[in-house]
Parts: sequence; C-alpha cells; structure tokens
Amino acid sequence: MSLSRISSKILTKAIHIIQSMDLNKKGLLIDDIHKTQPAMLASILVLPTLGVSMQKTEEALNFLLVCFLCMTLSERDWPQITEEIQEKQLQRFIAQICFTDGLNNSLLTHSVQQFIKQHPEKHLLAWVSMQTTQRLSADVMDESDKHIFLSTWNLVNCIAFC
Repeated sequence: MSLSRISSKILTKAIHIIQSMDLNKKGLLIDDIHKTQPAMLASILVLPTLGVSMQKTEEALNFLLVCFLCMTLSERDWPQITEEIQEKQLQRFIAQICFTDGLNNSLLTHSVQQFIKQHPEKHLLAWVSMQTTQRLSADVMDESDKHIFLSTWNLVNCIAFC
C-alpha cells in the first residue's frame, strides 16, 4: 500500500496548470505560498545569495509552484514545513548521498532502489529526478547547480516525510 498523498494525476494536473499560468497568476500563487508555507518559499528565494542566477532561481521557483499546487490539489491538511523540518531533511538527504559515495555499482543501484522503494511520494520523486537529469544533461554545470539540486530535492523530501 502506497503512502503517497500526491498521485500521478495530481502531479500532471499541477504541471499543466503551472505551465499555462501567466506571471500575474504565478504571483498570486506565490502569495499563497508565502501565507501558508513561508519557509518553503524562503528556501528558493535565498538561492541568488548563494550565487544562483536569476534564471536558475526562476526554474527552482517554478518547481516550488508545482510542488505547492500538488499539495493544494491533494486536498489534504499539510503541516507547515518549517526551517527546522527543512534542515532535518537536508541533513538526512546529504547523509544518504554521502553513504553512497564510493559504493560499487551493484551496491549503489541497491541503495538507490531502496531509497525509491521507501519514499512516500514516488510520483513527485520521479518528476524531480527527471527534471534534475534533464537539467544536468542540458547545461554545463557550475557550482551554483548544487544549490538548486539540494533545494528542489529537499522540498520533495520535506513534502514526503512531513
């Protein structure tokens, strides 16, 4: 039995809605995020201070918009994802990444499969994985990309484990 609160149908709907929104509608949604999940918004708005370009910050912001709209469309009661929750999930995720460092291919594959199997929001996880893979293959990576990677994956983990 899946613990997922965000179905593939909800995720697909959220992606299509965000893609069709103009800047004014996105601004109104950002206002909603600010009211209900301010720490999630702050985790993206801080990116330029970490050297992330405005274009890449906008991409991360669109990712947040999809995640937040998924939460809204799920019609569930979501706890406020605080800075403390974000920090805890970030530490957990970094520890998982460090654990896989140096593993041979077989153990690495097993570790990744176990992570996916245990993740409550598999649809959202698959989407962020696909977006990250496309992002990494489309551009020459720079130092700021790690901040985008960590912030977007951390949002998914916060949603999944809150």
